[in-house]
Amino acid sequence: MDSQPDALVILDDSRGMASMLDMLGPTSPALRAARALLAAEQRLLLCTGFPVDDGAETDGPVGAILLGRALAVLGRDFVIVSWPEALESWANALGALPSLAIPRAESSAPLEGDAITIEVCGRAADGAYYDMRGVDVRSQAPWFEDAIGLHALVSVGDGGNEFGMGSAPPAWFESRDVQKPVSTCDVLVVGQVSNWAVLAIIACLGQLTGRRLLPEPAEYQELLDQLAQGGVRDGVRKLVQATEDGFELGRGSAIVANLRLWLDS
Repeated sequence: MDSQPDALVILDDSRGMASMLDMLGPTSPALRAARALLAAEQRLLLCTGFPVDDGAETDGPVGAILLGRALAVLGRDFVIVSWPEALESWANALGALPSLAIPRAESSAPLEGDAITIEVCGRAADGAYYDMRGVDVRSQAPWFEDAIGLHALVSVGDGGNEFGMGSAPPAWFESRDVQKPVSTCDVLVVGQVSNWAVLAIIACLGQLTGRRLLPEPAEYQELLDQLAQGGVRDGVRKLVQATEDGFELGRGSAIVANLRLWLDS
């Protein structure tokens, strides 16, 4: 079995994630993240939600919901954290999974637990929250730094502007027009799409526990469909549709299928 499922969730180096993965060391970040989750003793705070056109994008909630489902199977204590309107738009997809709301564009009371950030916009040194286009979205973003502090147990990202990317190798930022976030993490996991990086973590959780935790490929698309019905948008296209980061319909399901094959190899 290949020791790096992370490679299966990065298609090319268009956003520098293949380069960053090479810099993160020989041990699979997804495997290290899975081990960290299993060793955690506190409640797990699954923080997600990236603003797009005053709503939320599909990348992030899919990963958080699927990770929540896997943790529920394993009997772990967790809660999905985002802003109220985002959680409301995800209601059908969330089902009975526990959730907790924090406000946008203002400080919130600190939360207790081990944070896992999934496609969360990270605060830069100048106080701004930059999206992939370099636009400051601090008036739309939840300020997770105030809720969970500046350090997470695990952070997942796909562009360099996400919470936890302060732990990325400094050399990665040298030739890129990306403002490095101030937040850091114990384990940084990257993918072409953050949802897909979470799938690699779930695959590793399954490998470590001997449980079938990955969804079926069709289930993955069904989850995207549910989110689109709630008004969630593709973050690149900015359209309400069941796709992620501008990739074609069904691409995420194909990633699931490849990871299932990796587990069975």
